[in-house]
Formats: sequence, C-alpha cells, structure tokens
Amino acid sequence: MTPHRHLQSALLLALTAPLLSAQAIWQPLTTTPDPTDTAHTIAVGWDESNSTLVWVGNLFVGGNLEFQRYDGTGWTIEPTTGTPPSGVLGACWDSVRSTMVFAASNGTFEWHSGLWVQISPTAGPQGGQVACCFDAARNESLFFGGSIGGGYTNDLWAWDGVNWTLRASNGPSERSWSAMAYDPQREVVLMHGGWYTFLDPYACLSCDPTIVVMQNDTWEWDGSSWTSAGAGPAIKAHAMTWDPARERMMFFGGSTSSQFLGTTYERVNGAWQLRSGGPAPGPRNNPRMTFDPVRQRVHMMGGYHSRDQWTFATPQPATQSAFGTGCGGASGAPELAGLALPYTDDDWSLEMRNLPGSATTATLILGFGAPPAPVDLTPIGMPACFLYGNATVALNASVSAGVASFDLAIDDDPVLGGLMLTTQGFVPDPTANALGLGATQGLESVIGIR
Repeated sequence: MTPHRHLQSALLLALTAPLLSAQAIWQPLTTTPDPTDTAHTIAVGWDESNSTLVWVGNLFVGGNLEFQRYDGTGWTIEPTTGTPPSGVLGACWDSVRSTMVFAASNGTFEWHSGLWVQISPTAGPQGGQVACCFDAARNESLFFGGSIGGGYTNDLWAWDGVNWTLRASNGPSERSWSAMAYDPQREVVLMHGGWYTFLDPYACLSCDPTIVVMQNDTWEWDGSSWTSAGAGPAIKAHAMTWDPARERMMFFGGSTSSQFLGTTYERVNGAWQLRSGGPAPGPRNNPRMTFDPVRQRVHMMGGYHSRDQWTFATPQPATQSAFGTGCGGASGAPELAGLALPYTDDDWSLEMRNLPGSATTATLILGFGAPPAPVDLTPIGMPACFLYGNATVALNASVSAGVASFDLAIDDDPVLGGLMLTTQGFVPDPTANALGLGATQGLESVIGIR
C-alpha cells in the first residue's frame, strides 16, 4: 500500500516565502539587435559547449543564411565560411555534437561553429516543410514528413552524423508542417499536427476547408516504432519544445486553415491542455522554440505574421538533490529517490530502494525548510548513520521486492512555491547495527510552480 498524503497550504503558510506568481508566464524579450527584424527564423538550439543560444535565419534581403548567438545580454553575428545549402528543407540542432544539421535540396549540410560542411551520404529527406528534432536517447536527428512532388510523405529519416537511415514509413499519415520535440523524461519523440492540401501551401491560409486536411493527432516515436498518443487541436506550423524547468512538453502558435494562432498548449497526463491567463505573444505560424538552461526559460522567436522574441518561465522551478550518505547492513545502504520533481497541483512520488529482504515496512520522514546540521546517530546504536532534516512528518509504507513507495499530493496553491523539503528514509535491518535500523541519504527538494 502506498501512502497518499496532502501537503496542505494552510499548515505551511508560515513556512513559505512571499507569494509567487500562480503560474509560468510569457514575457516579451527586447534585444538590440534582434535577428528576427531582418530574417525569417529557420531553427534555434542551445549550444552546451559555450552556453549560448544559436539562431539561424534566412535574410529578407538577399536570401542568405545568417547565424547569431545569444549570451543572455545580446545577439552577435557568427562569421561563417564555406558553401551554405540552398533550398533548406529542414534544420535542427544536434546537442551532442554542437552542430546544426540541414537537409536541403542540394544535399546534407552541417554547420560547426562558423564552418559549413557539405556531406554526401546516401539519399535522405526530400520533402519541404519537414518537422525535425534531435533524439538524445539515440543520438540522431529526426526529420519527418514534408511536401514533395505535389504530394506529401510520412517518411521518418534519421541522421547520425555520417548517413541517413529511413526509420519508418508508417504510423502517422502523410503531412507537412507538423511539430516534433524530444521528451527526455520518457525518452520518446512527440509529433503533433500538420496538414496536407492540394493547393499551393503558401497561398492557402484562407483555403476552402473542404480541400485542406488539418491534422490533430499526436504520435510517439521510441526509436523503433510509432505509437498513437491521442489527439489535440488541429494545427500546423507550430513550435514545440520540452520545458525541463516544469517537466512539460509545450507548443505555441501555428495556424489553422483560416487563421494564425497565439495559443499555448502543454502536455498533462498524456493530453494537450490549453494554457490561459497572463500576457501572450502575438499570433504567428512557423516560430521556433528551445530551452535556455542558464536562465531556466523557454526562448521563442520568429514566425510569420509576428516575429519578435518572447520567453516563457516559471516563477519558481522545482529542484531536487541528494546529499549525505546512507547506512545499512548486509544488503548495503538503502537509497531514497524522487521519481519526479515536486510541483504544486501534482503528486510527488518517492521510492526507498535496496531495502533488506526481511523488511516489511519502511518509514519516510519529512521536514520543512533548509536542513539543519546532520545529527550523528552513533549514541543510539547507529554508528556511521546520520539524521538529516527536522522530521516534522513521518509516513509508513509496505515493502515489496526491496522497494517502498510514497506519494504525496501537493495542493494547487502558489503559496507552496519555493518551499524547501528535506526527506529521509529508515527501514528495519537487524544486520545494520545494534539498533537494527538502516537509513538512506537525505533528499533536499524545492516545490516548483508550473
């Protein structure tokens, strides 16, 4: 049996910081210069090697490709050498190799910190308006769908830095202008939406809906096959990204067959939910988004109809980190792990692992506020063991196959945002010490707001 308890706002009010915003919000970002003033945004990505945001766009005048970097204070043009691609079909950032990968009508190209490299692999994507993202679980860039030769394709191509591989030609139907992003929590790629039409797609914003087919389905790619994952709004040309500060997949903008959109959706318990409240960017299609881990925010820019920059951030990210050491007997020290970060209006699940086979119950203690100095438990018969935290609440759970699970429901109240929690687990273990008790390390967590 798993205990399910509420962290209730009324009991914790005196322990919290000043009231925070009730949810994550959009905020406009003004920079000088602003690359979206002079170019259509093609792709953005985060370069971990030098902690900058990388942007590539197609200049309105002359049509040349231009790269710029953002360091948190402003954008700087990145000089480039070599021959760039022409007729770009799609581009995405390879976060492992710090490279922008381009599929183009004249071949495959990579951009390495200012240097264009043309590669001559086997045939790859051929369609325009493809969806693409980097699959970090399998270290390859994925390109899906697109319009080709007056029709559409549902091919899924993977680029590993050397060659293209056709991963699938089934699952989602043929389409262009869908959106894709990688979910690191579940190690799958999500694809949503798109369309196909029998007319010129660039002249079709006001097309007769009887000859435009908008897609509303969502699919997941696990590296070997597609799986249908429900439906959402019928939309195309939207931007999708994973927000690790809130542990949510989200998308913004896009258009229907008749209007540009300025709406934000996020994935909650396997379904798309519309976010409302607060300021929002203007309607647009074809924007681009990525996450900035230094400033803990989503960075959105570009698009048609509106093309400015906005950021999306929570007023309080959730955090979690282990500290200290555990102590145990013959089976080793037990461990305490958070299965997800703690957020308001959500369940927070924790597990005690590596518990002795003789144990039938385990205890989780929880304290509020920053942990005090560790207390040495040697005087009570637990040498090399320490008490972490102030042990305000104690919960018991049964042990099954060496694991005990605990679920705590956190109320939907912004007053809880920023509250620090310290947890530690204890389990009976006659081989551990004279007291017959093993202890986990400590776990320090901060409740976040989505």
